[in-house]
Amino acid sequence: MNQLFIRFCKFFGLIPFEVDGYSMHPNLHHGDIIFISCNPKRKYIKNDIVVVKTEFSDKLVKFIKKQKKGFVKIGSSSNLSIDSDQLGWIDQKMIIGKVIIKLTKSNFLKFPYISRV
Repeated sequence: MNQLFIRFCKFFGLIPFEVDGYSMHPNLHHGDIIFISCNPKRKYIKNDIVVVKTEFSDKLVKFIKKQKKGFVKIGSSSNLSIDSDQLGWIDQKMIIGKVIIKLTKSNFLKFPYISRV
């Protein structure tokens, strides 16, 4: 059943990830499943939750804090996490996708074969 659901989501361009860590708490919790949309023409706005590739990690889930001509500053809910203070402005092309679905631990069964962010 879970693999069928994942195939269904991927058919519609949604990529599942499991949240690994606590930097986005209380919005996202360790173990939550998120689905991102990878539309390269998507417009992002402040407070969108995105998965981004950086020099520190190939996948980080963060908020968009600010935007400026194709670049963004990202942040999290924790002072203990990597954010724009360390990364500076990030090219918007480094955004893998926007989180559009969130499943908390209490409303899903364990999904195998999902990448962690």
